[in-house]
Amino acid sequence: MQLSKRTIGIGIVLICVAVGVLIGVRGYSATINKLYGNDEASIAEVIMSIDGYKGKTIEILGITDLNDEYRVAAFLSDSKPAYIQFSKNKAGNYEWIHIETQDTSLAIFSPSAPFDDKPKFLIVTSRDNDIAKMQVEVNGELVEQKIEPIKAAAVWMDLPETSEKSYTFSHYRYYDADGNLVEA
Repeated sequence: MQLSKRTIGIGIVLICVAVGVLIGVRGYSATINKLYGNDEASIAEVIMSIDGYKGKTIEILGITDLNDEYRVAAFLSDSKPAYIQFSKNKAGNYEWIHIETQDTSLAIFSPSAPFDDKPKFLIVTSRDNDIAKMQVEVNGELVEQKIEPIKAAAVWMDLPETSEKSYTFSHYRYYDADGNLVEA
């Protein structure tokens, strides 16, 4: 049986339409199923979808919204301190923009989001942390933060106001629950 040019042309058009529909449905499905950090459960899903975090045990320790534009979630990734930062899109959903983990029991992070009042550090600790207090000189001013040892937690540490456009940090000191200086 010989097919006419017209039949072959119609067949090619139908195949192209079918492929286009499949591509469109797949793109639409990906848009619908995009993960956002809109609540604790979805934040954990977002984290576990990121390369390097797949298959890890994720424990959300705290979620902080900044200026109704950014969201920061402190968490443990297989017991390692970490945080993820989200930015709110035009539809009001939080899309992840940065994630970071440190292989220590106490980690200090500096999210890049603007704060309502003054800049802050985010301190995230695992249950292996034995530090009860941290001191650091910020632009020559001593800043101190108490931390509950042997507890997974997220603590925000306020930085002093400054007229300078940058901060310098020096002389980090860590103390245990008895007030003894701990070598870091």
